[in-house]
Amino acid sequence: MAIVTNGTALDASRVERLVDGPLRYLMVSIDGMAEYHDNLRGMAGAFGRIESVFRTLHELKRRKGRSYPLTCIKTTVTEDNYEEIPKLMEFAETELRADHMAFSLLVQNPLQEGFKLMEDLGDPRFSQGNTYAYPEAVRPHIRELIERIFAYKKKTQMQIDFAPRLGSKERLLDYVDDPLRFGVKRCNIPWIEFNVYFDGRIAPCVTYLIDNVRNLGYDVRKVIRHPRYREFLSFFRSAPYRRPCEGCCWGRHTPR
Repeated sequence: MAIVTNGTALDASRVERLVDGPLRYLMVSIDGMAEYHDNLRGMAGAFGRIESVFRTLHELKRRKGRSYPLTCIKTTVTEDNYEEIPKLMEFAETELRADHMAFSLLVQNPLQEGFKLMEDLGDPRFSQGNTYAYPEAVRPHIRELIERIFAYKKKTQMQIDFAPRLGSKERLLDYVDDPLRFGVKRCNIPWIEFNVYFDGRIAPCVTYLIDNVRNLGYDVRKVIRHPRYREFLSFFRSAPYRRPCEGCCWGRHTPR
């Protein structure tokens, strides 16, 4: 079981419930160091709340003799925050004592926008794919940052990963220059994972509405057999490179 959160609603009692419960992986989104993060989130003290969550979490794990949940800092590399990231990496390792840091290169794909679920596989957005590329003036800085992250990766105990999954630093550097050269040719995530949102709506990794879990009597075993889910899987198999998956965190990207 895993949770992705911005950390602002996790007080001490909620953190203790996470430590006592079945949670195995806690992922917290951070955009940069304190001033940058708070400004971007529009919430003074948001960064400090995350620090408090991690202090509480580690203390509770130590006191209760627990190994879980493991922790991950999730950060999207943008044209505005690349200067923040070297400091954030060190902070994540030394102060937050994170187990894992996951970087995502910026993507603009309407099929990966979370709560905006689409209901028709004929929607033009299903053939649109990623529409974002880093501005040319910024690309050298992003490339330099990737080099620094890989250098840091060699000396840290903290696990560091990139999305999209490209298999090598060289391919990541190529992706920065031309993301449309890469596509997802193979992925098994739609067959093993789906999302249940706060209001009960169900969607696979691509934000396509299947149904509401209430209509299924809260029986998630019915999801994968649902006619709309089977229809989605048929759609997913229909092309060698799937536009809805461009820039995805999980699919392994390869040159077209």
